Amino acid sequence: VKEESFGNKKLLGIILDSSGSMSSNDPLGIRKTSTKIILNRLDPETSVFLIDFDDNATLMNPANYSSWDLQSRLTSVDGLDADGGTDLGCGLRELRTSIQQSSLDLDNTLGSVLFLSDGFGEYQGEAEWYRQQKIPIYTVSLTESSDHALLQRISLESGGKFFKARSDWDIVASFENYFTQFTGGNVITQVDNQIRPHEVLESQFYVAPGSNMITASTLWIGSTIGMELVAPDKRVVHSKDSNNWIVGDNYSSVSIKNPKGGEWVVKFYGID
Repeated sequence: VKEESFGNKKLLGIILDSSGSMSSNDPLGIRKTSTKIILNRLDPETSVFLIDFDDNATLMNPANYSSWDLQSRLTSVDGLDADGGTDLGCGLRELRTSIQQSSLDLDNTLGSVLFLSDGFGEYQGEAEWYRQQKIPIYTVSLTESSDHALLQRISLESGGKFFKARSDWDIVASFENYFTQFTGGNVITQVDNQIRPHEVLESQFYVAPGSNMITASTLWIGSTIGMELVAPDKRVVHSKDSNNWIVGDNYSSVSIKNPKGGEWVVKFYGID
């Protein structure tokens, strides 16, 4: 569960590796799932550029980078494939061009990039432009055999940070760490547990009065897990009656704006 804080206008670039090796290095599509969870959390003032790259790169949402059409963005992520070679610089160049062709005022925009790849590929110093614009790149390696040195170089040259993911759960944790830094929010509580079919697990957390928004997410591998939140006034928030939920095959996430301050409860249900 995260507490989010909003300040100046924000720009978020998400560069997703769609090369052929992704079929084996991310068979469950965790990079897609985590991207969807992040998209569900963003406030309407955030401009989002989704880049699909292999040996070529494409802006996946050219008509939707600065307007809130969440479903269209989620559909764009679903269309990510796993085919072709790996040109790291190509993804960075496509994002740079997309930003330059937009109407964004970079001097008054907080920018950041999340770059997911299994590593090996061409790179010719494209991070320099991002350093000049004060847009840090946060790189995430998707496999132990990645070119960690190159991914770390890209992040350091831009003023960002490198995350080394050794498992699917590490990838999710990298997204969580990145998003906290990007929004300036705080992690209120984090639960890592096992749950059996028909079992119910609960966890409590405190929300400070006056918070802008909280986001609760769960991700699982295997049996389906349900989640609901109970507010301090005993109001129950679950996926059946909220427009702010996104639910996928192995994840669910909800964002609640202007949450009531006090003690909250999150409940997890082992559905099958």
